[in-house]
Amino acid sequence: MRRGILRAMLATGIIFGLCLPASADEIAAEEVIVGTQVEPAPAVAAVQPEKDRSGPFLGLGISYFIEEFPKIGQDNLGRDYRTDFDDSWGFNLRGGYRFNDYLAAEGVMEYADGYSSKVSLPPAGLGVDSETIDDSRWSIDFALNAKAILPLGRFEPYVSGGIGFLYMNELKIEELEIPGEGRSKLSQSDDPVVFMGRVAAGVDFAINDTFGLFAEAAYLMPTSSQSDFNAIAVNFGGRLTF
Repeated sequence: MRRGILRAMLATGIIFGLCLPASADEIAAEEVIVGTQVEPAPAVAAVQPEKDRSGPFLGLGISYFIEEFPKIGQDNLGRDYRTDFDDSWGFNLRGGYRFNDYLAAEGVMEYADGYSSKVSLPPAGLGVDSETIDDSRWSIDFALNAKAILPLGRFEPYVSGGIGFLYMNELKIEELEIPGEGRSKLSQSDDPVVFMGRVAAGVDFAINDTFGLFAEAAYLMPTSSQSDFNAIAVNFGGRLTF
């Protein structure tokens, strides 16, 4: 009996001893297999090409012209008087070509609907009881400009400068009250075309790849007989890029 128990214990020990190394080898093999698995490489994001900013463009907008006209005029009697011109509304058209991110050429036309000044003068003491001077002007200007752009994405400030010409149409009417003769009207008209310089600063704002908005302030500097009739053009509008 005792011998049988000892034999059984010995057999169990031998079997258990043989099983331990086999189990350890199996665990080690699993660890090696798992440890040598290669993680998949992350997908490389596709590199998007930079947007081509070159190409033609057109724009249309409204304008407000702030006059910087002479404050002193002279009537037909040789008297100086103080003018009182109003500012003017109008519109602007523009078109050009953008060569790259930083440079474009642009033609701009601006129309000022009407500057007006109406003043009443006291009696002249020269047989004239009263005098009224009505001075009205409208203008068209056109300039070819070089445009330097700071590309900041959708928001692009710029400066520009160029030369062109300005057409100014003027009608001046003097109305005199002469005792015994009633009212008399004297009129003068002029419509010169002169060279003009133009400088501007503004910003383009892109809504999408095709349509955008612009805001700009330009200083108009005509020459010759109109050299004293400078103006500031404040322009707003939309533009299409092709």
